[in-house]
Amino acid sequence: ALRNRWRRRRTPDALRDEIHPKNMLMVGPTGSGKTEIARRVAKLTHAPFVKVECTKFTEVGFVGRDVDSIIDDLFRAALQSERARLRAQSQAEVRQTARHHVLMALCGSASEVPSFEAQLDRGELDDTMVEVEFPEKPPPPHLAAQVQFLRPGAPRTQRR
Repeated sequence: ALRNRWRRRRTPDALRDEIHPKNMLMVGPTGSGKTEIARRVAKLTHAPFVKVECTKFTEVGFVGRDVDSIIDDLFRAALQSERARLRAQSQAEVRQTARHHVLMALCGSASEVPSFEAQLDRGELDDTMVEVEFPEKPPPPHLAAQVQFLRPGAPRTQRR
């Protein structure tokens, strides 16, 4: 299943329709490691992973969690994973930008930066308090609704 998905991504568009993605079905007794295998495969493929119990189907429908809440949890897991990936990816650039702002707040002019940079590297300025203000950037218009939905304390939609 993973190989087919990998091959499908790497083939030209004309051949892509000939390679069908497969799903995995894992069957085994309780405690045999099915969940751990699925979790590791999800981690390798950078896919979100949520474990839910909704395996019993009756005449009324699935017994357990409703589909909307499962999809919501999956969306949140994917968002958290993507945020962590982006945070790790931009960490070096953010550190460099923060260092530049601190140095500019300390010295005031670009000509004094090298001397303050040496002092900062040696740890001589560790006890110095610096106040730096950053304006809050609004989210892009096409993401404003999603960002508002995901902020802590934001009103959530009603579930059925």
